[in-house]
Amino acid sequence: MVHLIPDGFSELVSLVLEDWTWDDLAKQDSEVWRAFLYPVFLGATIRSAQAYYIRDVLHDSLEFKAVQNIHNDPIWSEKILKILNNRLNSIEGTQGEGFKKSMLKAAIEQVRSFSLSRTIGEAINFFRKHKINTLKIKQLQKDYNETLNLVDLTAREIFNFRYVKSVLWLYGCGIAEDLVPPNAHITRFLDECGYPGFGWSRNLPPDWQIFTPACGYMRKIANKVSKELGVFVTPKQAQASVWYLQSCRGLLQSRSKHKFTPAILVDFLKTQKWTIQDLSIRLDDVERLEDLSSDLKTII
Repeated sequence: MVHLIPDGFSELVSLVLEDWTWDDLAKQDSEVWRAFLYPVFLGATIRSAQAYYIRDVLHDSLEFKAVQNIHNDPIWSEKILKILNNRLNSIEGTQGEGFKKSMLKAAIEQVRSFSLSRTIGEAINFFRKHKINTLKIKQLQKDYNETLNLVDLTAREIFNFRYVKSVLWLYGCGIAEDLVPPNAHITRFLDECGYPGFGWSRNLPPDWQIFTPACGYMRKIANKVSKELGVFVTPKQAQASVWYLQSCRGLLQSRSKHKFTPAILVDFLKTQKWTIQDLSIRLDDVERLEDLSSDLKTII
């Protein structure tokens, strides 16, 4: 089977490299913890902007010091629910109301089911047990085996985290350049490239089953792009390019998604005179998603 890189993907990667900041190491321990909190809220229907939004809504209550005794605080969940419900009752008529409302309701369900407190509590124990801090992250920066080991440990020891969220956490810390999260963005892209075993549209297999082949195939794609561009490209950088592509596709109607190619995204950015950073700002801001969606729909 021929493995093809979609038209314009290498050029998209080139644009991503121009604004590349994903390898900037966390400088403070609080940044390592904050990076962990981002994927906590991600889910099949939760966008990055929504995860950032809810993390900011709960910021003070989720700080590392604030959750040290979460297992011994029976009213912690009640405090969180009050914050979420107050915000839910105050967003009517605001920009991005629909995205905010769905995220707030999802977070409320996580709190009521004690899923959130369990994840945070086990994460606190994990950080203590494995001495997770900026020094640890710096030591892992160029150590593939130990980075992979930390992903494995996180997936096994923290409730509801697994491999996708573990890799995304380490991305936020500035490491894991040779790893990719085995999520729907990646599996759909690999299917588009013709790699076998990635044709699922729904109900993905457990991420541990596809983690290794996903990393391997994205490494091959990164190598192909490297040859086309004449510069070294990591799997993480290739994955970031996939993320921009699939995140934009996710803002389109179903019948239009398959028409939206990397080449079209590149042309869109040029027409808008946007850098990748400009696009990233819009994708990460829950109040700007609707306008971005409208802009994208004009070209399909």
